[in-house]
Amino acid sequence: MLSALAEAPDFSSAASFLLAQVLDLADAERGHMLRLDAAQESLVSVASVGYETPPRALISIGDLSNPLVLCALALVPVTGGGRSSIRAFVSMARWTALPMPQARLRGTLPVMPLPHAQELLGEGEVRFLTAVERRLASAPGGVIVVEGAVPERVIGSVTTLVMLAGPIIARLASLQESRDSIDRLTQQRDRLTLMVDSLPDPVVITNATNDIIAQNSRAERLLNGKEGDSSGRRRAIELNNLLFTSFLAKAVMMGSPTSGPRELNLVDPDEGNDLLFEVLAHPLSERVGPDDAVLSVLRDVTDLRRAANELERQVQRVRLAEMKASSERDRLNLILENVADPILVTDERANIILMNDQAEQLFQASEIQQRNRRQIQAVRGNDTKFTSFISEFALLDTRARRERMALVHPANGNQLPVEVVSGKIMNERGEPIAIVSVLHDLTKEVEIERLYETLKTLNSELEERIRAATADLAEQNARLQWQSQEVERANRLKSEFLASMSHEVARRRRRGLPADRADGSEESTGIRRRHQHGVSPAPHGSHEGASSPAQSVVECRKVYEPRTRGRRRSLRRREGRRAHRRRRYGYRHPRKGSASHLGGLSTGRSIADARIRRHGTRSEYHAKAARPSRRHRQRSQSVWRRQRLFCAASPANAPWGERGNRGGTIGLTTALTVC
Repeated sequence: MLSALAEAPDFSSAASFLLAQVLDLADAERGHMLRLDAAQESLVSVASVGYETPPRALISIGDLSNPLVLCALALVPVTGGGRSSIRAFVSMARWTALPMPQARLRGTLPVMPLPHAQELLGEGEVRFLTAVERRLASAPGGVIVVEGAVPERVIGSVTTLVMLAGPIIARLASLQESRDSIDRLTQQRDRLTLMVDSLPDPVVITNATNDIIAQNSRAERLLNGKEGDSSGRRRAIELNNLLFTSFLAKAVMMGSPTSGPRELNLVDPDEGNDLLFEVLAHPLSERVGPDDAVLSVLRDVTDLRRAANELERQVQRVRLAEMKASSERDRLNLILENVADPILVTDERANIILMNDQAEQLFQASEIQQRNRRQIQAVRGNDTKFTSFISEFALLDTRARRERMALVHPANGNQLPVEVVSGKIMNERGEPIAIVSVLHDLTKEVEIERLYETLKTLNSELEERIRAATADLAEQNARLQWQSQEVERANRLKSEFLASMSHEVARRRRRGLPADRADGSEESTGIRRRHQHGVSPAPHGSHEGASSPAQSVVECRKVYEPRTRGRRRSLRRREGRRAHRRRRYGYRHPRKGSASHLGGLSTGRSIADARIRRHGTRSEYHAKAARPSRRHRQRSQSVWRRQRLFCAASPANAPWGERGNRGGTIGLTTALTVC
């Protein structure tokens, strides 16, 4: 049985086999095996037989009141009844515990003396059985619990069997633990190897002579060649080994592998490019590797060096841009400080983040200047109005806004009308990050508008007055026009009357009738008839005897208008005959302005016609009358003087019937005097 137990494949199989053999010898149905753990601190369950659900026990070795602990430490079998403390563990009515020793090694527990164990066990249902001779170099290893009481005839053989099989079980347990630890270490090593091989950086372990002891796959690709490599790859690997060895030798010469330069240039065997590595060297202790072993980690900094160069260029550009921005900022600040209009920069929450000096006078209470309560209230009012405007503008979707605002100047308390022009500054996502506002002073514009309104009001009043005066003048003009029309009408009637009277006087004069006595003609009869009805012609040069000048003119027109029209027709026929004689006979036309132009007063022409009739033909008359007589010359001169006097009193271009009308009554008197 011991040889079969030694050939068990593992510890669990051996423990189950031993427990089954013990139960068979003790004629028991159920049993349980407990063994000390590797730390020699607790009894743990390792095998059980006869249970549907194997119980799991963990009994501390320091619990000396437990009979199983005393059995294992004293290496003496123990038996007990149903009231013992072990019943809670195995639920047995009667039980027997058999000690199971192990080989004494470093770290095992010592055997407890039997008297001391009996003293600790005390009196009761639990008692020690007959002790079996112990072997030398035995140490407590565990205990086997069997259900029921083992007969006295087999108790010795069963105990001896367990005592002999205990070291074998302990050795199998240690072998199992070794296998488990080996497997665990192998897994850990494989895991660590995989981790090291997965690193992108080469890792190399070298000894004191700079020979490579271990390396990962990345280091093998750079420093180890294979049989099928090309000549170029082999030369690159040789060059890398030479460079790496010289680097390690230089580090050893400097006294410490961690000091000195840490940059190493190698060649990529696959592509032939230059690679830059930073070597991190760490000395290894004796427990990890051989004496003077060094772990070197080659960190690939090729990309970092490129990035560093790029960052350096970027830093240079940033510095130049910063200098340019600084100069631009200074220039803008200088411009803002010298701008006459207030300028403010606010964030999206309407908080003022920047403003110039002109804006500070309106929106900030300076701590240096001692402001009174009125000035502080003015500053707060201005800030409230401006903040409300910016908050409303921030909620809108428009990019710019223009609005008038009435502020108060804190220095003098005067109203300051301004026009606020605001614009949003957007980021890459189209979100507003700041709002710039410029306040334009509108004091002059407001004053101009006020003056314009005043001027407009005055202009309206003046236009009203002009319209009233124009209406008055139009009314007066209409009245004067009516009066002018009436006067013109009266003058026309008067002219016609005077012409008729002049014609009548001339006609009476030619017939030899007195000018102031009527004959028996139709005209005299008409005049007398109208005179009897209250209408009489006015005497020469006056309007006496008539009710009014206009009425006299109207009455005289009614009397003389038909005769005047007939006389004009006869005058036109007479003038036509005279023109015909001038064209036919060719005698000299009288001078312009002579008496022949007076119509009925052509005295010189009548005398010439009479002389022609007396002397014969016209040519004979002209031959005799080449030199007119003195009487004829005097008569012609007299007629000429009368004609000039008449024409001086009449318009030059007026017809014959209207001549002598310019002077009114004076024209009539002059015409009568000439006649």
